[in-house]
Amino acid sequence: MVGTRRLNDLVSSATRRLDLPSGPFGVALSGGADSAALAFLLAEAGYGFSALHVNHGLAFSQHMQTAASAIAGQLGVELSVIET
Repeated sequence: MVGTRRLNDLVSSATRRLDLPSGPFGVALSGGADSAALAFLLAEAGYGFSALHVNHGLAFSQHMQTAASAIAGQLGVELSVIET
């Protein structure tokens, strides 16, 4: 992914600090910044994972699902959606 030098340095520093067991992992991908950052770091570090999004049917749920789908698509990650 293309980013600024500062962002690339931050990502490099964070991925070096990841101390996770071997995958694969499942990531709860809300479509917000926190879960997107986790998914990005896992992808950059080469961890295998899939993503899960829960659409609760609230006012902005469809927007969050669209964001989660875009994030997963950009990272090349499988996204499963559960609608409640």
